[in-house]
Amino acid sequence: MLSNTCQAYYNFWLKHPALLTGISLLMGSACYLSFQSYYLVVLAVLILPITKNLKLFCLAIIAILIGFVSILFRYPELTLASEKISGVGKFKPQLIKMVSSPFYRSLLYQGTLIDFQTKEQTYHNIPCSIYLPIYGKRPICNAIYEIEGNLQQKSSHLFVLKPTKKKTWKRVAPFLSLIEWRFSAKQLISKYIHKQVSDRKTAVFLSALVTGQIDERLLTMQFGKLGLQHLLVISGFHFALLAYLLKSMFNCLLPYKTTALTTLLCLSFYYVFLGDSPSIQRAYIAIATLLMGELIGYPSSGLNTIGLGLIVELYALPLNILELGFQLTFLCTLAILLLYQPTEHLLSYFLPKRTEKELKEMPLIDKYAYSILHLLRSSFSVNIAVHIATVPLLLYLFHQFPLLSIAYNLFFPYCAALSCILLFPSLILYFIPKACSFVFKINELFSTAILHITSYPPIKLQFSLRTDVITPNMLGLYLTVLFFGAIAFHEKASLQKASNPIF
Repeated sequence: MLSNTCQAYYNFWLKHPALLTGISLLMGSACYLSFQSYYLVVLAVLILPITKNLKLFCLAIIAILIGFVSILFRYPELTLASEKISGVGKFKPQLIKMVSSPFYRSLLYQGTLIDFQTKEQTYHNIPCSIYLPIYGKRPICNAIYEIEGNLQQKSSHLFVLKPTKKKTWKRVAPFLSLIEWRFSAKQLISKYIHKQVSDRKTAVFLSALVTGQIDERLLTMQFGKLGLQHLLVISGFHFALLAYLLKSMFNCLLPYKTTALTTLLCLSFYYVFLGDSPSIQRAYIAIATLLMGELIGYPSSGLNTIGLGLIVELYALPLNILELGFQLTFLCTLAILLLYQPTEHLLSYFLPKRTEKELKEMPLIDKYAYSILHLLRSSFSVNIAVHIATVPLLLYLFHQFPLLSIAYNLFFPYCAALSCILLFPSLILYFIPKACSFVFKINELFSTAILHITSYPPIKLQFSLRTDVITPNMLGLYLTVLFFGAIAFHEKASLQKASNPIF
């Protein structure tokens, strides 16, 4: 039994070397940042089955070492001499966006303090955030600035710099960057949507669907209470939807490969416009890999694609591993790819699958009914798979989980998808004002109606799971058993698929 399981894991990693490399890189980074005892279990299950293949074994070991060394040298653990220190630092901005707190809105500059000099010592390469008022003249994000202020440490790899009032930021060295263009373009599109849509809440929602940024705290809170906040950030859901719309449109005009190339170029421009947050980068890599596979005639694997996304993100910015967005986007995607089959297999006992022969013999009405049931089974399967993986993480981080999330995630993503389908054409019709306004008006009516559902959920059904007993080791062991069990099921299903073709 043990040898069969090891063989299943070996076959899986042999078919998905990019995923093996990505997870190994992730484990190396995690071991440096915060070593947990369950990592030994993960590494053992990851490494032992592939020891008989020298190439795979070396690939995994090298990736683990690179992940560890990358953070060790690029972002060594740093502790300030005191809770708050004063000095002068050189700040390189990498992102600017609007953010909201319970009391006020502000501009958030994220970047790196190349160095920060105090009277006693100099610190280097510090991940840093700066909050500024939204009103008045602001620094342009196209240069390295020398800033005087107070540096405060929030965690081992999170620092906030508060600039000294009435002290001007001194430009030290300009550099080419899309940060400023990206921020201005998002602000311009957001203002245009607010101009077209009279209801402010609906305008904020539609703007978030396009730009991936939201600074409306009330809407964020309402979506958060229902576990729908993932719809307010750009993810694989939005990229896949846009890719489908573009391919459907170009297919009517262009040859197959030209369609794939044109879609890839459009999505690449959209990626440049959005920026490279963890969820956006992973989604773009996945869709781009799929389209490039079509161009070269080599089909891509979803599991290898997620591995490639891990490799690129951890190489570009290893500290992404600490961000909730990074954790959730990869966890949800991995859950869909690995847990969908087991959950669908379980639901098939209640909504049975039919063979091709049985489908042909069905009356026409039964075929339509079966198609609806097939869609329901698929929706339930995806929903259950994602929640099985993410609920323990959310309980660990926030100590509560709204049960209405399970119900709302069955239908609300489709509603948001329809809003997107109406929104993208309306922006394309910018140069035809009457047509643009007409589509916007339809979208406003629909989007306002679905937002009403999130604003006033059934009060009697607003129950939450609450716990504060989940520890990092408990969470890690749960996810390890869950996903390695799913891998074993995945390999078993792959062997049976050819001999039992069903729909």
